[in-house]
Amino acid sequence: MRDTERSWHVGGGIALILTGLGFAIGAIRFDLGSISDMGPGFLPMCLGILLLVLGGVETLDALSRHNDDPPQATNWKATIWVSAAMLAFGLLVEIAGLDPAVFVASLLAMLGERPVRPARVLLVSLGITILADVLFIRLLSISVSAFGG
Repeated sequence: MRDTERSWHVGGGIALILTGLGFAIGAIRFDLGSISDMGPGFLPMCLGILLLVLGGVETLDALSRHNDDPPQATNWKATIWVSAAMLAFGLLVEIAGLDPAVFVASLLAMLGERPVRPARVLLVSLGITILADVLFIRLLSISVSAFGG
């Protein structure tokens, strides 16, 4: 990794850490609640912790790479498919329900994989859909329908 590229990655990691700290500190002012009865500070706290972890991983990864590591090209195919998956989930969850939205989103996200294995894509998408249904609808009783808006 070149020094300028390393600097960008370290800087990005530190920015994520600082943003995560900001969210976590801001969330302390609100009631966190519990997983089954989330308060207004719950989501910002989770986001803050996630950003702290991701920032730490990014920073440590950038600092541990050697200058002789070849630069990796961006996988644009995967980027486009994952973006399409997020868009599809956002559009479908209210209209079609959680289960179809999760299935379509996970299916689209896996199309960015090299090589695409249709049987694996379908099985993993089905598994993620079942896990999402059990976790969010059955266990956590989130107020979203499984099928239909």
